[in-house]
Amino acid sequence: MAKGENRIYPQNLELKEVLVMISVHTNRILRRYTYLAGVVVLCFGNGARALESRQLEYRVKAGFLCNFAKFVEWPDEVGPESLGYINIGILGENPFAKIFESTIRDVTVKGLKFRITNIQDIADADFCHILFVCNSERRQAKAILEQLRDIPTLTVGESKGFSKSGGIINFILRDGKIRFQINEDAANNVGLKISSKLLKLAEIVESRN
Repeated sequence: MAKGENRIYPQNLELKEVLVMISVHTNRILRRYTYLAGVVVLCFGNGARALESRQLEYRVKAGFLCNFAKFVEWPDEVGPESLGYINIGILGENPFAKIFESTIRDVTVKGLKFRITNIQDIADADFCHILFVCNSERRQAKAILEQLRDIPTLTVGESKGFSKSGGIINFILRDGKIRFQINEDAANNVGLKISSKLLKLAEIVESRN
């Protein structure tokens, strides 16, 4: 058993419980356990308060990315198991990249660790299992997604209209809470299978014609 695998992601837990456990684990990594209550309330609590800081926002998003890897299946020939790790690319100007990386570094999914790659050229993104497209790239999002339309990469964005432009997952804010949209057709088109457990928590959208 890989260190932390079943402890962090037991098979019989619902996704919300898994997300809470991820929040605990990542905050321990950062030695900032005092943020935990805010993360849990932010994601799932009734009457959750608005984001207190951009740093907290990116810790939460990093936790979500870990969970997305758990509930997405890649084609066998390009999946994380074939490489022995899960490669996350970050495209664009992300002022909290160090926080992002430290949050994910020691987390495992199915016994696999994450690697973080800063992508400067979209041509280098085709080897990423997950590509996080920062808000700085919102004006080029459609062109970026067009270049990746035949590549089995889980594209995750944080800008308005990202999923409707063909991105697979997009972070949104609803009443001060981080939620996400999923374009299931976009995932299917590149050979990715998304668990129904994840789909149940998402706002499902379709690509614009």
